[in-house]
Amino acid sequence: MSKKYNNVVKEIFLILLILIVFDIPGKVENQVSLMIHPSNTSDSLMLTGVDTVIPIWVYLLVIGFYIFLAKKLDIAKFDLTFINKKNIIIIIGVFILDRIFDSIGGEILSLQGIVDTANQIYLEEAYSGTSWYLTFIGTSIYAPVVEEIIFRGYIVGRLFKNKPVIGITISALSFGAIHNPTDITSFMIYAMSGLLFATAYYKTKRLEVPICIHFLVNTMPF
Repeated sequence: MSKKYNNVVKEIFLILLILIVFDIPGKVENQVSLMIHPSNTSDSLMLTGVDTVIPIWVYLLVIGFYIFLAKKLDIAKFDLTFINKKNIIIIIGVFILDRIFDSIGGEILSLQGIVDTANQIYLEEAYSGTSWYLTFIGTSIYAPVVEEIIFRGYIVGRLFKNKPVIGITISALSFGAIHNPTDITSFMIYAMSGLLFATAYYKTKRLEVPICIHFLVNTMPF
């Protein structure tokens, strides 16, 4: 009973740690932006040049922390042994499927009179006037690595390791929920991505696979 209690406490501590650290880079970006542009009333961070040094270092440190945690929890290897014909086909195939579902979701949003998901609009506004390299690190490096460690590695590969269907379902639903959906279509767009990423992870047992897919998806705007 004591061992089971200790395991539960450990997992609760891990979940809290993961959630707290996840939000640090965004808060740092906002604070640096406020210090440099105190009169800025828009959502744009407007960080360029040397203004990006602190946010970039914070992003890199937090990425390093999550990679260390993933290795420590044995949910990812982070080496090049995942590169093989099967995994490359899965990466390309799932990426194409995700783009198809995203396009369908976009068409449905258009029929509803909605330009884009609230999350995408917020990101475009937040990073307008911001250096491309900070935007790239935040959206194409940080998000794919950290979100895959949390939503695929931790949820599917650890919490529900012996119950993959439940793990994949929770991973997909929670992934849809964290992208601030304001309508059911927006929720389904992100939840479908979460489902595809989780399935790719489950089929390959390599977290690097959904990270690569997520990287391709998030790099598309560039």
